[in-house]
Amino acid sequence: MKKIIFVLVISMVFIGWSYWKGDPDNINLNPGISGESDRILVKFYPGTKDKDEIIKSHGLVKIGDVLKGKWSVIKVPKWKKASRVLNELLQDRRVVWAEIDQKAWIVGEVVPNDTLFGQQWYLKNRGTITGSVEGADVKATYGWDYTKGDENLTIAVVDTGVDYTHPDLENKVIKGYDFVNTDSDPMDDHGHGTMVAGIAGAQSNNGEGIAGVCWNCKILAIKVLDSGGMGYYSWIADGIEYAVDQGAKVINISAGGTGPGIVLEDALDYAWRNNVVVVAAAGNESRQLLYPAAYSPKCISVGATDYADERAHFSNFGPNLDISAPGVEIVSTFPGGTYAVGNGTSFATPIVSGAAALLLSLKPNLTPDQVRKTLLFTSDDVNSTSLPGFDYYLGYGRLNLQTLFSPIHLE
Repeated sequence: MKKIIFVLVISMVFIGWSYWKGDPDNINLNPGISGESDRILVKFYPGTKDKDEIIKSHGLVKIGDVLKGKWSVIKVPKWKKASRVLNELLQDRRVVWAEIDQKAWIVGEVVPNDTLFGQQWYLKNRGTITGSVEGADVKATYGWDYTKGDENLTIAVVDTGVDYTHPDLENKVIKGYDFVNTDSDPMDDHGHGTMVAGIAGAQSNNGEGIAGVCWNCKILAIKVLDSGGMGYYSWIADGIEYAVDQGAKVINISAGGTGPGIVLEDALDYAWRNNVVVVAAAGNESRQLLYPAAYSPKCISVGATDYADERAHFSNFGPNLDISAPGVEIVSTFPGGTYAVGNGTSFATPIVSGAAALLLSLKPNLTPDQVRKTLLFTSDDVNSTSLPGFDYYLGYGRLNLQTLFSPIHLE
């Protein structure tokens, strides 16, 4: 099938798309969100009655619930400022907490292409790409000697949705829910989620397309980001809870926002209590981590490396960065039966999610904390010459699937 080749760069923060021409090292991956969110999240004390009436007494209207009614979502009228409404609610003695329903966004860019496994340097780097270093990869081919994944294990992709009709995904995807349009069709209308899904678990060894990290694992498609790659914290929180309730063992979140959100933390706590691993992208702004990644160790935070085993110039960093994985020129599935190349921690994250799923396929009783520590402590300290041990730029190191399974093999 003849492919139309075009170049697109997803604006990491602005809603919509922006075209790019020029030097990729000068791409501004996060120009910043403009405008104030028009939604507020309110958490009342347990046993509080007539919550809707309390909200009305403030001149507001509830538009929904989050986390099974633990939080109420309020739409701020156009004639009011969200910050002032927030302060009023925080003064109400019946309110435990109130916060702006912040916006989160995808953290990756895509350039459609039709390359196959030979281009998946991050799984096996032969040093054939200009500037690359042979062996600067996650050693996936060695990891697959131990396991190719359990077909009964599910990775939830909490993202822009997934193109479940893609030839490399159609037999792997479980249709979940669309929290953006509130329906049961999580079709991807952006492209980002389809790329994430393919990296984590595309159909593999089938003679076409790409190989996913976890060959046999299922993908649960959950849409929490709109066609512009943006979504509210409340949508992401509901997506996490939904994934847990549907039996997913690993949740991938390749999105984030700049501010903390208790609603996100509540959702991560729910996953943690139910022994579900959450893996989140650090972000692409070369600054402090985005949320929910910054809530590590309640999740596994992931930065990006390039094909020379160095930190990708855009990758966020800080004391709560756990691990890194390749995030430059990552090839994956793209809507319409095509393939794409992406850059960003968005695409490093599903590599780690796939690795976590492989580990759980062999050791299903591991806790999220045990999975996290195993991934971290078996990673390659590729910048040990300048920064030995844990550091703010790569965390504990670059993921290594060969050493990941060595302790298990020795048993």
